[in-house]
Amino acid sequence: MDMGQAMIVAGLGCRRGVTAEDILAGLTAGMAEAGLSGKLPDMLATGTMKRHERAIGEAGARIERTVVLVDGPALAAVEPALVTRSAASRKTSGSSSLAEAAALAAAGPGAKLLAPRTIFGAVTCAVAQAGGQP
Repeated sequence: MDMGQAMIVAGLGCRRGVTAEDILAGLTAGMAEAGLSGKLPDMLATGTMKRHERAIGEAGARIERTVVLVDGPALAAVEPALVTRSAASRKTSGSSSLAEAAALAAAGPGAKLLAPRTIFGAVTCAVAQAGGQP
């Protein structure tokens, strides 16, 4: 990351059993929605409940990015800042939008969403920018 460039975090959610290719396609769609076509985030994030979804880790390894697992309290702390509210996401993850919450929580205090979550097949992706100067 260049000096002065804000960190970009892609938050991910998915249905069980997705492939790394599914995750990467969802990531590409999410980055495009955020106005970052052709770019990669600095890190990937998801909730701890997705720790057994091997595809997320495989996708991170393919693009050489760290995958951060965000716990329930951290997801809950950013709930007021979420743009999307999904009953299905709340039921399965405890968050109204796992992708948005994971991106914001991993990006840290003052983070902002660059776009609401994008749904691409069985994958959701939201992109956040860390607080501070872009």
